[in-house]
Amino acid sequence: MVVSNKWAMKKWEEDQRRRLRGPSVGNKIWWSLVMEKQGISRQDSIPPLTKQDGTAAVSSKEKAQLLANLLYAKMKMGEWKGGCGLVAYLSHSRKASRFWEWRELRFDGHIKHIAKKASHRVSALRRVASFLDRGRKLLLYKAQIWPYLEYAALSWMSCAASNTRRLDSIQRRALRLVDSADPLAQPEPASPFDSLEHRRDVAALVVFHKAQVQGVPHLAGLRQPPRVTTQSTRMVLTSGDAVEVPRSRASQYQRTFVGHVSRMWNIFTAAVPHIQEMNSQSVKLAANRLRLSKPTPLTLVIP
Repeated sequence: MVVSNKWAMKKWEEDQRRRLRGPSVGNKIWWSLVMEKQGISRQDSIPPLTKQDGTAAVSSKEKAQLLANLLYAKMKMGEWKGGCGLVAYLSHSRKASRFWEWRELRFDGHIKHIAKKASHRVSALRRVASFLDRGRKLLLYKAQIWPYLEYAALSWMSCAASNTRRLDSIQRRALRLVDSADPLAQPEPASPFDSLEHRRDVAALVVFHKAQVQGVPHLAGLRQPPRVTTQSTRMVLTSGDAVEVPRSRASQYQRTFVGHVSRMWNIFTAAVPHIQEMNSQSVKLAANRLRLSKPTPLTLVIP
């Protein structure tokens, strides 16, 4: 067995050298071979949420559990090896502290992937836009482009603003095609579509209401402790449903689900009474009205 293993490793290394010495090796093939040699297997996109038997997850509990398992597997820090996803950086300052950066949590590759997929579908919509009326173009947008822009958005909402602006530009391109007037048809009003940031904020408030108020079991990890207010003034929003905001000055953490929705939740509870008696649909309507009164992009002040 040991002899066979050594022979297989030697054969694989010879095959790698032969491929690297070939005349048709470009930058992409060369880097893929280097990453294969280093043992890197990076997952750039969020895969479909399928169960172990191959069937698609249908219920919200199954989807949340599969997504949590996926993120846990990506966040788990195993034994560090040079050149892998975990990059160790040893600071040469006085304290000589070690900082760990995990590039998978940035979701840059995932945003690039879905932006490319959605952009290709916008180009396909442009080719057939002249043969369709506004209703059919809107139907194609909702069925073929919109899901790419919002799939599992609450998990990658901590990405950089430049990435979210890329998705916003794709939505604007698609809506311009939808609203392009047919010369033979009557002019119709523009599509009353909310921005992607607006929809992410509303969805985040609804999910947080399920975790914080309704007590959904599979969302228990998102619950936050209630905020204890030492004084009540006009500058401090007081509400019995307000939560403690996690303290962090890092901009990337402030864009995460917990860092962002905790601030939004405190604004929401101060503006909307009787949160404990509301169901998910009522919370969605109230959150939509509140978000319409706020500018886009929304900047939340650190308390």
